[in-house]
Amino acid sequence: MSPLDMPSMKTMLLCSLCMGGITSFIAHRYRNRKPLSWFIFGFCFGCLALIALFLLPKLQKEKLALATDSLAIPASTPVYESPQELWYFLQEDKQIGPISFARLQNYYLEGLLKPSSYVWNETLSDWKKLEELPQQLQALEESSSLDKTTS
Repeated sequence: MSPLDMPSMKTMLLCSLCMGGITSFIAHRYRNRKPLSWFIFGFCFGCLALIALFLLPKLQKEKLALATDSLAIPASTPVYESPQELWYFLQEDKQIGPISFARLQNYYLEGLLKPSSYVWNETLSDWKKLEELPQQLQALEESSSLDKTTS
């Protein structure tokens, strides 16, 4: 008989499948990671993959909420002031960013950011002119008028 006879190969395959399944389940359920990748890691590396999974930080799930009629966001609540949301803009073909919305307001007040400037953040599919984003433009203009009245 060879060192790896059929019953021991079946047992090894079954153990690998179990480790892959366990790693995949924990990765998806408790660590917010891709289960297929972690199944493969668990299948190939067994306990090492499980240890690595617990050593990695838990990923935060992206919270995307669509505004519906019943859950409409009031107009006074700005959607773009998320602390994680970083902005970029183009100034003379040079990309500026990542910057916070507050810093974007400073650029607007300084005249470096104009309504015709292109801006982008992760919520946008492509670069857009600031004038195409009425909510953000209004907030920038309001901050500009507030700054002028307090000066």
